[in-house]
Amino acid sequence: MSDVESPQPDGLIAPLTQLERPADVVQTGATGLALMLDGFNWVGSRHSLERRGAGRHVLITLEKSKWNRSGHLIQFIVASLTVFDDDLAAWRRATQS
Repeated sequence: MSDVESPQPDGLIAPLTQLERPADVVQTGATGLALMLDGFNWVGSRHSLERRGAGRHVLITLEKSKWNRSGHLIQFIVASLTVFDDDLAAWRRATQS
């Protein structure tokens, strides 16, 4: 049998397999997801992935499944995607009557 490369960051699988509480599984899984997405950080208090820079703030709010458990599928649903852009805000101010 050939080895299959995992898309997860190194060191993510072992901690997940040792967790039992859904909140801990979500926290660890979401932190790993943030590492996989370039420049995003997990903000657990808001259940969101956030990235700031170059006049833009991207906010991805996640909903977790109550069935998340270690050793099983960890499921997140994107509840909302919000983008705050300085250039767009300036354009809107300039063009509004």
